[in-house]
Amino acid sequence: MKLCFILPGSKYTPYFLMTWTDLVVKCSQRGHQVMVSQQPTRAECFKTCTEEYDAYMCIDPEAVFKPEDVFRLLESPHDVTAGLYMMENMQEFPVVRKWDADYFAKKGQFKFLRPDDIRSEEHTSELQSLRHLVCRLLLE
Repeated sequence: MKLCFILPGSKYTPYFLMTWTDLVVKCSQRGHQVMVSQQPTRAECFKTCTEEYDAYMCIDPEAVFKPEDVFRLLESPHDVTAGLYMMENMQEFPVVRKWDADYFAKKGQFKFLRPDDIRSEEHTSELQSLRHLVCRLLLE
């Protein structure tokens, strides 16, 4: 599989870098061709992906993931698949139930969900994703 990894941002934690390195090695072991686009923003990353790929995988620098998580996303039969991952603080997901601009104005951030906030699959359809989700887009 020909993969384009989109890595927006300019700062990466040591944990992210160790996991990323492990992911690239495992992709190579599985015979995947890997291209990396790293720019300050996701939009700039996509501009540098000028070839056609089998899949695009966006991984934000705040994502806490394991290589196996990425491979599970790649194996999805759906055209677009996203994974829900903890932020680096390991207490919150970068997802909000309600896009509350007033809360953001007062606190300087959104009220992110915690593991106890997510009770069942039926609730997840109500969630509003921020840009921090790992997401894959398959090309047809």
